[in-house]
Amino acid sequence: MAIIPPTRMSCLTEPPSDMQKNTHAELAGIEATAANTTNPLVTRDTINIDTYVHVVAASTRASDGYLSRDTVNEQISILNEWFADTGFQYTLKKTDWTVNSNWAYNGDQLGMKRRLRRGNYRSLNLYYITNIGNGNTGFCQYPVTTYTGTDAFYYDGCVMSAWTAPGGVSPSGSTTYTTGKITVHEVGHWNNLIHTFYGNDCSGPGDYVDDTPAEASPAYGCQEGRRSCPGQLGPDPVYNHMDYSDDNCKSEFTPGQIARMRSSYDYYRRYSR
Repeated sequence: MAIIPPTRMSCLTEPPSDMQKNTHAELAGIEATAANTTNPLVTRDTINIDTYVHVVAASTRASDGYLSRDTVNEQISILNEWFADTGFQYTLKKTDWTVNSNWAYNGDQLGMKRRLRRGNYRSLNLYYITNIGNGNTGFCQYPVTTYTGTDAFYYDGCVMSAWTAPGGVSPSGSTTYTTGKITVHEVGHWNNLIHTFYGNDCSGPGDYVDDTPAEASPAYGCQEGRRSCPGQLGPDPVYNHMDYSDDNCKSEFTPGQIARMRSSYDYYRRYSR
């Protein structure tokens, strides 16, 4: 089966539930309180995340998504580079390789994760499969209140098409989404960030973070100066990792997003069982 890269980024992460939306409002209150103290969330100590990488390929050929150890190491370096200002550090604990043609094409996700997942709910698990399908680049689970052994515990983690990693194989020759930043985007979801354009509505709550400008639709390419919501705070956050811009355009998380990631870690993961 050929790996067909999309002409536009497409993330399969599901929209937040009503309960998760309500929690975002609660977290915003926690962040506002912390911002008025001498120890705001954005300046606290580094949060070190044990990280496990699972390469799941259709065969041992690079064209079937079999990433090398060097590629995995480079991907983790890129992840840390773009999270350097957030206070999160991702420490690669182990990488494993599995050849399974069903899992490699996004079959039996829960079975794959039950077999491969490592660590506790504070641990990040990254799965690089041959191809998610339908041109999709990746997806991840938002954090929830859960405990070890539940389906929610096993589903936790991020799945990416292998060609999005640095050095990944793209038969079309496109390098639009092959620099490792898709993983940065998906780990943003793991840390409870929503797409900047969520709701496609200029007047709604959007991503529930106050300092990301309203955005009526995803940004593609690198649309500098784009204003999809005239009259609103802007321009659009086309450089934001949680938008859909090309890899070479995405370069930032806002202070509000950083605070949301840190408050979410405290809320969902720091004290998880």
